[in-house]
Amino acid sequence: MKDFIKKYKFDIIIVVILLITSLFGTFFIKFYKKTNDNFAYIYCENKLVYKIDLNKEEEERFLNIDGKNGIMTLSIKKNEIKVIESSCPKKDCIKHGKVTSLNPIICAYNEVYIELNGYKDADIELG
Repeated sequence: MKDFIKKYKFDIIIVVILLITSLFGTFFIKFYKKTNDNFAYIYCENKLVYKIDLNKEEEERFLNIDGKNGIMTLSIKKNEIKVIESSCPKKDCIKHGKVTSLNPIICAYNEVYIELNGYKDADIELG
């Protein structure tokens, strides 16, 4: 065992440093991310139609969006928004689950796009 440690001492140090760095980064992102500006931006046919502050939502409510080819129903709760009903044929937007900051929901059939905390002036092209 001592020979192994002597032989691979530098490699072991690098691996330990990488593990500590990745754990620190994971905990930092998880516990110190901003939660005070948790907004959902809902676009329909390339226009911002709703901006919802998800921190202020106390009880679950439902919102109907008139998409290009039908209606989508959203479930809005505190810090969560998801599609629960859609007129699109494949229903991928429903299967997606809730929106996260890294994974927006896009329904190309209805030309609806939902994202969190990523408002950009009309950089979105659907259809």
